[in-house]
Amino acid sequence: MAGNTHTNTKKKLNGIRGVFDNKEIFKAMFPEILPRKGIQGDKWSDIEACVRRKSSPDESTFEIGSLRTKLTGRHYHVIVEDDTMAPEVSDMEEDLVVPSANTIQAAIGFHQSSKSLFVPRGFRLSLVISTRWAMEDLIHRVVEREGYKVFDVPAIVNGVYTFPTLYDKEALDDVRDVIGDYMFSCLYLNKPIDDTLRTFRQSDMQWVKQTAIPPGGVISVAVDPAISQKEDACESAITVNHHIEMNGIQFEYWRYAYHGRLTPFDLAEKILQIADRFDRIAPVTTLILEQVAYQEALKYIIQNMYDERRAAGKKCYKIVDAKRGNKQVRIEGLQPGFQSSRIYFVEGTLDDATESQLLQYPNGKLRDIIDCWSMHRHVWKGDARVDEKQKIVIESYTFDDAVKEILKRHEQPEVWVDRCYTQGDWYEG
Repeated sequence: MAGNTHTNTKKKLNGIRGVFDNKEIFKAMFPEILPRKGIQGDKWSDIEACVRRKSSPDESTFEIGSLRTKLTGRHYHVIVEDDTMAPEVSDMEEDLVVPSANTIQAAIGFHQSSKSLFVPRGFRLSLVISTRWAMEDLIHRVVEREGYKVFDVPAIVNGVYTFPTLYDKEALDDVRDVIGDYMFSCLYLNKPIDDTLRTFRQSDMQWVKQTAIPPGGVISVAVDPAISQKEDACESAITVNHHIEMNGIQFEYWRYAYHGRLTPFDLAEKILQIADRFDRIAPVTTLILEQVAYQEALKYIIQNMYDERRAAGKKCYKIVDAKRGNKQVRIEGLQPGFQSSRIYFVEGTLDDATESQLLQYPNGKLRDIIDCWSMHRHVWKGDARVDEKQKIVIESYTFDDAVKEILKRHEQPEVWVDRCYTQGDWYEG
């Protein structure tokens, strides 16, 4: 039995062992296979379990593994792949996270390699159990390419509730409100959203190792300080963006994201700790704080800390105020960077939460991390640079139409728009 992690798969095996150890009816019906605990060779642990049997193969009756388990030389009649595409553990306790493209590819790779683990002849069964996360995921592969039989029962089929005693309309509506439309579609309808219909496509997202990042560049740290419902705590996002210019093209390496509840003083300390950590990699040029009332208090705390830092010979970072604007416009402004392969996720320091929020946008429950990433544009505005500011008046109804018209009037692939008035509101940057 294989899962995404050893910890999760151990729980599955412990459930099976519990039947043998605790179910009296089962023990009465099948006494001939009950394990002989304490007998040499009859293993009974949370990584393998062996029941009584006539033959004596090298393998135990049940053995567990994960995507990183090396099983060369082992042979099985039955292989169960149970949620090998599950997401990695995230710091974001309140958000449900989508598995990264790397995790999905690792699950597909494990599935392919597992074929060599079957016994050469006799009874063989491969069972794949998983949530649908993407159109081109493991389930899609085994159904389309390998002809697996399918058991697919969504919670709602043609308006009929499949399990009304467990999940009626009221219960499912409550679930949808809590987890958002995207996760509801994956977890309860077994339908991933088509990549071509997403604002941010998984096919455009690229992960690189830290060793693959070119030398040089500068780093900015953005902070979205949000006040929580508790009077003495807040829920904030911090992101670290490494900017590197090569051959006149600007690239972004998203290195780190933090999300948590901290008091204002602890948040200020956290910001400076993160800045100090990455300043050893490349110069941290700016701390970007979203312009809200709480930001003024946070800025004041940081500046007070600067007195002690100067006395200790530590670096004091420049603080830049990020003006509040339309959140949707800010976030969607990131999309061209992915499509043109100028934004990369850094393995080892960045978890799956960022990619998850991008994939779920705009149907996900949370978007604070990706909104924080958009704040870096206040100091790093993309490829196009316009030396002379031009005021362009365009009569259009939507922001998108206005941008398209601006692009027609310039030969550049991108134009940085400082300010745009459309649909009765101003959009900054």
